[in-house]
Amino acid sequence: MDVSGPVARFLTSVSPRVLTRLRLGLRAFEWLHEHAGFPAQGDDTWIPHVVNRAYGTRFPAPIPSQPGKAMGFADWTHAAPR
Repeated sequence: MDVSGPVARFLTSVSPRVLTRLRLGLRAFEWLHEHAGFPAQGDDTWIPHVVNRAYGTRFPAPIPSQPGKAMGFADWTHAAPR
């Protein structure tokens, strides 16, 4: 059974939605950090590491970061190379 057709159709329909949501996530993170005055702190300090790695941005990302509720140790797994 060839599943390339259904898989390709699925990826074609899902990819724009995923990319749109990723861009919206970056815009939301930028707004929180730059305009609203809510930089990542406490157990959210892992988030800038992931955002910086995913988007090539340079938000302040403390090392060590605090493990969060959704993910931890991003300063080890996603930190920019030194």
